[in-house]
Amino acid sequence: MKFFKLFFLSQIILFNCIGFGTMLNIVSTNEGNGKFTYKVSAGTAPYFFGGKTDLLKIVLPSENVIETYNPEGWSSTVDVDNTVTWICTNSAITFIDSNEFIFSLISDNIEQTNYNNSFGEFYSKGFVQGEVYSNDYSLYYLKSGSGNKVASANIAGYETFAFIGPVVPEPFLFINCYLLFIIYYRRKFKSTF
Repeated sequence: MKFFKLFFLSQIILFNCIGFGTMLNIVSTNEGNGKFTYKVSAGTAPYFFGGKTDLLKIVLPSENVIETYNPEGWSSTVDVDNTVTWICTNSAITFIDSNEFIFSLISDNIEQTNYNNSFGEFYSKGFVQGEVYSNDYSLYYLKSGSGNKVASANIAGYETFAFIGPVVPEPFLFINCYLLFIIYYRRKFKSTF
């Protein structure tokens, strides 16, 4: 619990200090056959994400995921709620900089929708988490106003992003089929008397 408190405190400090640009650029596409592809690279901010094994993650809520494709040095898991988490498995530092990483998933739902809502809501945004690096590939450090003393050893950050993904099937279709089934058998049952 202490880690999460420090983690989120560092987020508030970091994004209050940076306050401009985005650290992540994501281009999401739907190939029309249930395959959704995500091209990830650095955004417009003068900082970007990086990290070693288990420090750098990309998380996307999704629906009815059948399979995932990972770039080299990454692995993926799909949770019970269909959230896909890609985790960096490199023992050396991996940077999400001008190099593009391509992640994909295949869903049995081919229709797309925008995932751009707040965390915990239906169709919530995805997020990346990792260490924060400056453009010179050094860890970003917060410094105090006097004496240039380090205020934090390093910064762990995260950023949310909107993307396109598979539509969640509407339950009314199943409910309507069930109701039609009941109506059919009731009529058939009444006609036998």
